[in-house]
Order: sequence, then structure tokens, then C-alpha cells
Amino acid sequence: MNGPILDILLNLIVLSGLIGILLLIWVLIISMVGLFFKNIGGTK
Repeated sequence: MNGPILDILLNLIVLSGLIGILLLIWVLIISMVGLFFKNIGGTK
């Protein structure tokens, strides 16, 4: 039976998906903060 192997593969796929989502959120936050500071620097 391929039960354990399939479970491990599914866990790896879910983990990689969660890490990818976290990376996307992190990049979005960094870009938003960067634009925010650029706007503040431009208004000075």
C-alpha cells in the first residue's frame, strides 16, 4: 500500500503551499512598507 508515502507527499505539498502563501504575504507587506516610506520621503 502507498498510504504512508501519499500522506508524506500530501503533507509536503501542503507545507510548501503554506510557505508560499506566507512568502507572498511577506513580500506584499514589504512592498507596501517600501511604498509608504517612499511617499513619506517624497513629501518631505
